[in-house]
Amino acid sequence: MSSVFIRTLLASLTLLSVLGLPVDLSKISNDTDVRKIESDAGMVTIDPKYNSSMFYWYFPPVNASLEANDDTPLIMWIQGGPGASGFIGNFFEVGPLNLVDNTTLARRNITWANNYHMIFVDSPVGTGYSYTDSDYGYANDTEVDVTKQLYTFLTKFYDDIKPELKSNPLFLVGESYAGHYIPAFGKYLFEHPIKGTRFGGVAIGDGLTFPAFQVAAKPDVAYYFDLIGPDRLTEARRLGEEGKRLALQQCP
Repeated sequence: MSSVFIRTLLASLTLLSVLGLPVDLSKISNDTDVRKIESDAGMVTIDPKYNSSMFYWYFPPVNASLEANDDTPLIMWIQGGPGASGFIGNFFEVGPLNLVDNTTLARRNITWANNYHMIFVDSPVGTGYSYTDSDYGYANDTEVDVTKQLYTFLTKFYDDIKPELKSNPLFLVGESYAGHYIPAFGKYLFEHPIKGTRFGGVAIGDGLTFPAFQVAAKPDVAYYFDLIGPDRLTEARRLGEEGKRLALQQCP
């Protein structure tokens, strides 16, 4: 992204983060279609002891007729990484805003936000705008701590920001390293439902759920898809086992 665009975006969203106000996209875009997109952004305090807060950016359905429908799903997008901002999903994948040439916002015509409520979060704390004043506020045990952070955030989001969405089915969706977060968070949410809410399910794309075994399986997948021949398979398997060993050390 260009430094000018980043400074403008940061200045606008920093104010919103403090106040939790509707986003006025006219401050960062002259595009008429972009300005029509409604959204809210802000911070949710999840741990007052360490002054830990999570940043969110919420979009109602672009198709306004679906906004008041209790059956319109709320999709909570959880980015991978670990430590990748929800801005990636918003600007480059499924959100209503498209970042063109890293400098200009445009409206994305094909987006999940056309028909669903979308909320993008910076998770875990320390990612993007989400912050803490203490080292103890970060997620040390990936699945356990991230689940606690997301559960606290979602509970407060429902209670304090969008209580009208409690009756809408909630789906946890993400990719890559979110393959760690989503199963753990989904299981906890299923076992400890937030009062009055409807948990619809989960969806994971390209999930890094068990890195060690996934890495070790890649050589055989490549072989059976004719991407490598028998002469390369032995060496590929050796490298796969080395990758498995490293994965068990770094992201078990």
